[in-house]
Amino acid sequence: MKTRKMIVSVLAASLVAGTSALAYAGQKENCSAADRADKRVERMAKHLELDEAQTASVKALFADQAAQRPEQPRKGMKGLAQLDPNAADYNEQVQARIADMQQQLAERVERRANFKAELYAILTPEQEEKLAEMRERKGKHHRDGKHHRGDGPHHRHRGADKEIL
Repeated sequence: MKTRKMIVSVLAASLVAGTSALAYAGQKENCSAADRADKRVERMAKHLELDEAQTASVKALFADQAAQRPEQPRKGMKGLAQLDPNAADYNEQVQARIADMQQQLAERVERRANFKAELYAILTPEQEEKLAEMRERKGKHHRDGKHHRGDGPHHRHRGADKEIL
């Protein structure tokens, strides 16, 4: 009898987990880069108290950033994995791959630096300070390992931090 209950429980849990995973995957697929950028602008507008002109400028900045992204995805380490170590020119191919990756990284760093400079040109000094504090908290949150679902204060139930008398 206990075995039967356990099997039913495991099957039910598997069904719930599988359904949840499929629902989550569907949400991710339907979320475009433009949707994510819009949500990010909304959060920035709320937390930094941007006025309408600033919000419009930040939205345009995000659109410009998206347009500047390279059309070809970065190959990263996948390009290296595709090389044949038995090829006569293997070392030359590796060096060419390293040079390509360095160039991609340099371009990415430059785009991010330009984006940050343009963003800070839109913000007031107070908003810049608030954004720096937000980034520091987020960085600390990730360094502490609390960026996983279910961890950290933003995932707790509202009111859960109140003491129960």
